[in-house]
Amino acid sequence: MRRLRRSLHTTRRALSIPESQYRLLFEGNPHPMYVASTQTLAFLAVNRAAVAQYGYTQDEFLNMSLVDIRPTEDADRLRNTIRRAPTLDGSHGVWRHRRKDGSLLDVEVTTQELTFHGQSAVVVLAVDVTAQQRMEEALRRSEQRYRDLFENAWEPIATVDLEHTITEVNAAFAGMLGYSREELLGSNIGTYMTSASREHAIVERDRKLAGEAKGSRYEQEFIAKDGRSMILEVSTRVIEEDGQPIGVQGTCRDITARAEAEAELRRLAEVNRRQALHDGLTGLANRSHFREQVEHELAACRRTGRELAVLLIDLDRFKEINDTLGHHYGDLLLVELARRLETVLRRTDTVARLGGDEFGMLLTHLEDSRRDTELVLARTLEALEQPFVVNGLPLSVDLSIGITFSPADGDTVELLLKRADVAMYVAKEAGIPYAFYASELDRHDPARLALVSELRRAIDERELVLHYQPKMDVTSRSVTSVEALLRWHHPVRGTVPPNDFVPLAEPTGLIHPLTLYVLDEALRQCKAWEELGHRLEMAVNISMRNLLQPGFPADVARLLERHALAPDRLTLEITEGMIVSDPARARVALARLHALGVRISIDDFGIGYTSLGHLGRLELDQIKVDRSFVTDMASDESKAAIVRSIVKLGHDLGLEVVAEGVETEVAWESLERLGCDTIQGYYVSRPLDAPALTELLSQSTLSAPEAA
Repeated sequence: MRRLRRSLHTTRRALSIPESQYRLLFEGNPHPMYVASTQTLAFLAVNRAAVAQYGYTQDEFLNMSLVDIRPTEDADRLRNTIRRAPTLDGSHGVWRHRRKDGSLLDVEVTTQELTFHGQSAVVVLAVDVTAQQRMEEALRRSEQRYRDLFENAWEPIATVDLEHTITEVNAAFAGMLGYSREELLGSNIGTYMTSASREHAIVERDRKLAGEAKGSRYEQEFIAKDGRSMILEVSTRVIEEDGQPIGVQGTCRDITARAEAEAELRRLAEVNRRQALHDGLTGLANRSHFREQVEHELAACRRTGRELAVLLIDLDRFKEINDTLGHHYGDLLLVELARRLETVLRRTDTVARLGGDEFGMLLTHLEDSRRDTELVLARTLEALEQPFVVNGLPLSVDLSIGITFSPADGDTVELLLKRADVAMYVAKEAGIPYAFYASELDRHDPARLALVSELRRAIDERELVLHYQPKMDVTSRSVTSVEALLRWHHPVRGTVPPNDFVPLAEPTGLIHPLTLYVLDEALRQCKAWEELGHRLEMAVNISMRNLLQPGFPADVARLLERHALAPDRLTLEITEGMIVSDPARARVALARLHALGVRISIDDFGIGYTSLGHLGRLELDQIKVDRSFVTDMASDESKAAIVRSIVKLGHDLGLEVVAEGVETEVAWESLERLGCDTIQGYYVSRPLDAPALTELLSQSTLSAPEAA
């Protein structure tokens, strides 16, 4: 059942709809529905109606594929159909399916393609039409049984003459529209249709009589007596007398719910496609879409010999606005900036939000590349002259813009963006609105700037991994927790130290997705260890920007729920310097996190000096003695005294005290005598990757050296 819940939760997120709509459209739909991979044909999700129809449990379904519910002789036909089909959107057809008990049924399927958890998939409505198929066959086989079948058929049936006058209806048809049989007989069936359906009915009748649609089945919109609009699927046959057609009989099926569900699925698929290409805040193209547009235009330029320009735009001092006024104001400012940037573009140009406060422009069809680009730049700067009024507060906005041309500055998206990044930082450092790329600008450390864009890619492609350093309880001499430490295995640069890339994430807005990546992976691993019998606490470092972001507590709660971990299994570590820099806002932010049940730890404690007075007003659980005191405490009595004072202060405030940087037996013994609660450092273990630490935990080799 856990696997099914995960699959259904993923389906809901992929469709991007509220829970109530999701249950109505999929889980609560009276028609059997399932989602399957278009690559492997494996089931990814099923609803309750499908379980009831086929007799398999939900867990059984999720270990099967579409082939498993087909008769053996149909397997090759299924594979060939999917292989030859250019698209599965809106596909219809009747297939023979097999239930768990081996019985066969005829199923009419309707499909809709979508993106499911990052992979190509198809959602299928699979309605049992066995009874309908048998009924129609019976009608063809035996005209003698016609009247009984007609009158007692559970599906609505009506017969009309060549002028569309109703000559016969069964009880199901009359009941469906809400009229009596007497009211319907002799009336024109078009009276109960919309105008478009009346015209459609005439066309279908003529096709039927001309022999062009012997097995026609089409949809018609009817209006019931109470005003309800109904979508009916009508299957017709010509009625003959003495070899001459005298009318048409239609067998109907109310597919209103299915039609509405299909329409909503199409709408949601379009929303899904749009969301995959557009920024959720501003509505502009996102980074992925922008790159696709640039690649497309580069290909066109190679054919035509034209030039294009790529502009990279960064909002100056945006961090100050966020930190001072809050992210809500920052978001409103970005939306207004996006609107103004759109007004300066020509019809053939594109503007995108690439992330954070970074925007991109693509200028195409340039007659004189430099002149045309400068005209756009002039309009852009003019659009910024008027202050931005956000919630009644006027804000002045400046941009730093870097410009590259293709083919002069590069003929790939990566090279153009990289060099535009170089030019943009030149403009920022020089205090000018924009700068054009030139090769001599490479003295401004383009490798470091390129690392920013590579870091974005590394997050998406999961090149970042976590190592874990154990923490040992001094009393029990057992590992009770670990600290997650980030590593980057770059495919070209090799291992990139955290100090080389984490500082880049803060000013570029990457720190938030980077932190969520670390939290997600760390909590996943924590749950994996729990399932192996190792119940550990997980510590993760967060930045001041994370701490002050309004939505961060909700993100933490969501990830804890995703991995089914109690909040007190997570410890968030913040540095003492962060509290000192803005104690009032830090206190409020920590209280919001602590209210979730998450543990809060002050890292590198003792080097901030002025933060001691704030400890009593903060909702904390732990302080970590900075390694600079622990490493030298054996040879420096003053540092030993500081450690002693910190341990006593922490205990007096009811806090756990952790000593980091423990590298010798002497340091271990000294901290044990001082009553320190937890030890962390190379003397216990170096940071290890997850498999290595799992092996050590399983072998019970991580214990205090004295107890080994």
